[in-house]
Amino acid sequence: MGIRITLNPNGGSGGTSAIWYYYGTSKFYSNEAMTSQITAISRPTRTGHTFGGYYGDGTSGGTNGENYVAYSSTEFASDLATDIYKNATLYARWTANTYTVNLNANEGSVNPTSITVTYDSTYSNLPTPTRTGYTFEGWYTALEGGSQVTSTTSVRITETQTLYARWTANQYTVTLNANGGSTSTSSKTVTYGSTYGDLPTPTRNGYTFNGWYTAVTGGTQVTSSTTVSIIANQTLYAQWKITNFTTAVMASSAVNDSNIDFSKTPAETSTNGIYVRNGTENNTYPIYYYRGAVDNNLIFAGFCWKIVRTTETGGLKLIYNGTPTD
Repeated sequence: MGIRITLNPNGGSGGTSAIWYYYGTSKFYSNEAMTSQITAISRPTRTGHTFGGYYGDGTSGGTNGENYVAYSSTEFASDLATDIYKNATLYARWTANTYTVNLNANEGSVNPTSITVTYDSTYSNLPTPTRTGYTFEGWYTALEGGSQVTSTTSVRITETQTLYARWTANQYTVTLNANGGSTSTSSKTVTYGSTYGDLPTPTRNGYTFNGWYTAVTGGTQVTSSTTVSIIANQTLYAQWKITNFTTAVMASSAVNDSNIDFSKTPAETSTNGIYVRNGTENNTYPIYYYRGAVDNNLIFAGFCWKIVRTTETGGLKLIYNGTPTD
């Protein structure tokens, strides 16, 4: 009577399910009647694994775990004819495949740029990439959409794979300092890599707005089309250009010894009035300064105007001179 060898795929599928043979011979058959001799068997398959033959448990001969390579009947024969002396079950042996996973940092940087994973294991320690101005949201199987892969995700790939870093642009608060003026909006939120978008236009009496800058003086101008490249909250400062007013004329009686303060220059006081300054205009007429306002609203409190007598006996002309710094 022949000996039946049952071939258990052990997690795999397909392949020859059983063979028969006479102990002490090297002839194998596909049926119990042992009328159909075979010279080879078909292997089982298992996704993500490589077949490594069959092994026995030692209960029907041989030793526990002894390997029987099922490539052909002759390779079976060398061991089976000696070891297996009664009906037995052999189990397929599998080795999990390893695959390379390439890591695309998607405009960021990462180290390492690839890892090796094993089928049915997890992705384990995936590195965290970095990108200026962005927060890492995870590794995905596609640049857009796809499935997220984490360190605990089970490996189910059967070929080399590429994972893509996904990012969310950071947002920052921009404080708008009107720098002596006023603005309808004191701050706004901007997104890294986008533009600043709509920026308010502040106002200031006597000045023309000259733009938003990264410093009170100097610095870099920022416009609505400037690309956001900051990586922390930021303050922008309004810079101003003094308005060029039309020359104003006042009566010569406005300047006389009774209303001129000979003791101070405009820089030394904040009180409106007329102040003397050493020097003359064209080496002929004394120079005075006026701080204050006139009825035609061409002069605003806090500004300094130079008073020049136009003729020996004529009226006085106010010439805008900027803020009183001398």
